[in-house]
Amino acid sequence: MTEEKEGPVIATLYLEEPVSETGSFAAADALGSETVEAAADGLERFEYQLREGMTLRIGRAKTNDVPLKNRNVSRFHAVFSASASGVVLSDLSSLNGTFVNGSRITTPVDLTSGDVITIGDSKITCKLTLGEDESDDSVHGRTQTAQLAAVVVTVLVVDVCGYTKLSETLPPKDVAEMMNVWFQEVSEIVRKHGGEVDKYIGDCVMALWRGTHANATELARQAVRAGMEMTQKTKEMSESEIWMHRHEHPWSCRIALNTGEALMGTVGGAGRRDFTVLGDTVNVAFRLESVAKQKGTDFIVSKATAERVMEEFPARALGEVQVAGRTGTIEVYSLL
Repeated sequence: MTEEKEGPVIATLYLEEPVSETGSFAAADALGSETVEAAADGLERFEYQLREGMTLRIGRAKTNDVPLKNRNVSRFHAVFSASASGVVLSDLSSLNGTFVNGSRITTPVDLTSGDVITIGDSKITCKLTLGEDESDDSVHGRTQTAQLAAVVVTVLVVDVCGYTKLSETLPPKDVAEMMNVWFQEVSEIVRKHGGEVDKYIGDCVMALWRGTHANATELARQAVRAGMEMTQKTKEMSESEIWMHRHEHPWSCRIALNTGEALMGTVGGAGRRDFTVLGDTVNVAFRLESVAKQKGTDFIVSKATAERVMEEFPARALGEVQVAGRTGTIEVYSLL
């Protein structure tokens, strides 16, 4: 769990979980639990406060911020992220899914007050404290485009190489478990280097380092450091006993970075809002991942990023490329 202790409380999460015959380890291991109650109805109840800047990971493994006892829950199942804009819930490619108000989520969802999250036999009710003074019309009744703000970001996109082949060739359970562990490691690296995970999309993680033009160079360098650590960590995982198919099917990743301006905030209408980042900077980052594959490199950056990091990280020019859906060309580099 990450936490800025001085940040305001963004939301309170109310967890209800069936009592296990072997007892609960959640009370002892869950960080940030405000109250614990064992009721006569066979449910244990826990309460967690999310402050701005915090993330809270939930799953079956005891190392989660909120460990669950249900064996139908993945080891690392889902993660809540709190910011000044609210709370975003992301599923970590779990086997049995994460449900919001009865619907399985496939992309990160911006939660609203009263949303009910179901994970296995556990139920979590989210009550937002952010914006309680606002009218229903301003919060829920219309599209929230006014909440978008311009920021300078370095966008990092990392995905698993050959994921489709791995999924077709190997047992789905083995691939899903490795993916969960890999997502966990990548997410920890992002946070370690000052970034934030924005989305989990299939076999891909999108992360951001956001700020202003004044600190754009340092943010880009932090993103590159994170990318390099991801590459090294992925290699270590592939060669370890964590990956049982390491000899025949190596687990590797490909990374793309781009720096520029983007719009960040909450969009959507009544009953469903999503926290998102929009703009050409984001689109180019995703397109560069395909370019990296074509160029035979596992680490590609745009000129906008390369110019900010070259003093610390040597780079090799790969020339100008045309990216799909965009006029003109962009210059790309591979970091050595």
